Amino acid sequence: MFDVVEIPYEKLEELKEQVELELLPYFYKKAGLIFTISNHEGNIGIIIIREYSDGFLIEYFEIVKNQRNKKLGRKFIYDCIQDLKTNIYVAPFPEKERFWKNCGFKNYKNISPMLCYKYDNDN
Repeated sequence: MFDVVEIPYEKLEELKEQVELELLPYFYKKAGLIFTISNHEGNIGIIIIREYSDGFLIEYFEIVKNQRNKKLGRKFIYDCIQDLKTNIYVAPFPEKERFWKNCGFKNYKNISPMLCYKYDNDN
């Protein structure tokens, strides 16, 4: 259903303009792996991840505005959970907490003061 392609940081600004992402590229200059997400309609989003603890941390995730409210984001995250088969962490913006909870992520108490959620793929 989804195609995921790794891109270099230098392509972020161009991508932001092409598909109207809210992403602020300069925050991710030293980010982990950057991927575009596409389906039969074209580019529908972006995900930035890095190895973290005993799994992966989603540093940034966004579905483009004209593709939102179609449950594509949730479907993509479910696919990631199945494909990665490891623990997945996210430090969501407060306004996005509900989305991550609806995807099965639970509050994770870590040593950092940042809000963190975890999908425990060990269960």
